[in-house]
Amino acid sequence: MTALEQEIRWRAWCACVQMDVIISMTMGRPPMTPDHSRVPLPSPIDDKYLSLDKQGSQQPEGTISTNQFWHENMKLIGILWKVLLKIYHSEDDSSDEEHSPSRGKNSKDVMEIDKALEEFEASLPAVFAWKLPNITISNRTFRRQSNVLHARYLHLKLLLYRPTFSVYCSATMSPSDQAQPGFWSILYRQNAALRCVQAACDLIHSLSKATTEDATGAWCAGIILVLTESSGADFSGITPMQLEDSWNECIETLNRMIGVHPSARDYCIALDELRHSAKLSRRPDQYRVSQAPSDAAGQDEINQGPGSLMQPDHTDFGVPDPFFQNWDTDIGDIMLPAQFLQSLDEDILLPHLF
Repeated sequence: MTALEQEIRWRAWCACVQMDVIISMTMGRPPMTPDHSRVPLPSPIDDKYLSLDKQGSQQPEGTISTNQFWHENMKLIGILWKVLLKIYHSEDDSSDEEHSPSRGKNSKDVMEIDKALEEFEASLPAVFAWKLPNITISNRTFRRQSNVLHARYLHLKLLLYRPTFSVYCSATMSPSDQAQPGFWSILYRQNAALRCVQAACDLIHSLSKATTEDATGAWCAGIILVLTESSGADFSGITPMQLEDSWNECIETLNRMIGVHPSARDYCIALDELRHSAKLSRRPDQYRVSQAPSDAAGQDEINQGPGSLMQPDHTDFGVPDPFFQNWDTDIGDIMLPAQFLQSLDEDILLPHLF
């Protein structure tokens, strides 16, 4: 088999793996493909340099391949594969304990995947590295690809820590329903939840700066901000001003994308309704008295401080309120907010960052 034939087979298999993982994330099921690491990643070599014999191919030194983005993206797909399989999927669906993001095995998996993400970031070529402010990427294609890789990297961070974030907020809102965890468990949950919120803020900021087709993914991070503000949990590492700035950037980014992606309008409406519902739940009596029917346009006012939520577990839209549920400790619930969004508009589409 020549190097060219081998490369074609690798690329075809990697494309199948990527399709399977993306569908798995969207549909809420575990990946069906076996361990992808047994097959090498597609080589970061331009097609014209692929060898027609059995000898190895090589990209000229100092020349970035047009296939480099695919090579790096497949690394992220591999990490997403691990997130879906180890964090969101349980072989024993009947065991609630298996779904708990704070169990020891899950904590170890989270740390291992986080380490893999950090290693990915450190190994990026200079044209894709987003932590090198002194390097200006003149190639528009590489700059765009760097933006996409950064958004997907942050989205993986958010997915990785979101189950623990949900558990942390749920424990704060209804502490009497659960046994009190130990000190180290609380510390781990708090740190993981903080990382989730920070990833959401960074993702919104990244999408706000970049002009990418995937900018509508800002809505997912926006939900994290609404839950953060509504839960009343301690996020001492994130200032209210940072949350407020991220929220404004999120809405502005979605508004800018309406002309390109009409679904961005739906995400804006849904996020506004989610935040309005949270505000109404925190101060129902005061809010109803102070808001006249003619003041409907004021529903998007910003509430500066988090508060406690009321007890009802359903919204005015007749579906379970996502603020009162641990809504993503299982892979089947990875996109659970869609249940709430679809009650507002049946045409709302699920976002995608991959």
